Amino acid sequence: LVTLAAQVPLTATLWISIREMTYTFPSFVHGGPLSLPDLTQVPPSLLLPILVALPTIIVNEYSWVRDKQAAKDAIAQAGGTIDETKAKKGDVLKWVIRALSLCVVPIAQYLPLSIIAAWLPSRY
Repeated sequence: LVTLAAQVPLTATLWISIREMTYTFPSFVHGGPLSLPDLTQVPPSLLLPILVALPTIIVNEYSWVRDKQAAKDAIAQAGGTIDETKAKKGDVLKWVIRALSLCVVPIAQYLPLSIIAAWLPSRY
């Protein structure tokens, strides 16, 4: 929770700063990398927003599979059984996090390319 409390204001400040820079510095309009010549525009397709959301989904799925296997191994070693109530709560949490990860796509679709250009490398 402390990490989230620190990340949200920093990320918001970064986005606001970059957004303001796109209007202050003319090089943002004509100086983008490769196929992104105008960093003040929104993405022309869903490709970049999907590339922003994809790492979160992949990391979460991988960690869930790894943690589930580790839990099964620990339970088998201890000779216990799986608590179905906790397992169902974990499944609900997984679906909530999956949904939140997918919510990034429509949000990123309306952000300027300058923010996505800064956000995308930090995701990988």
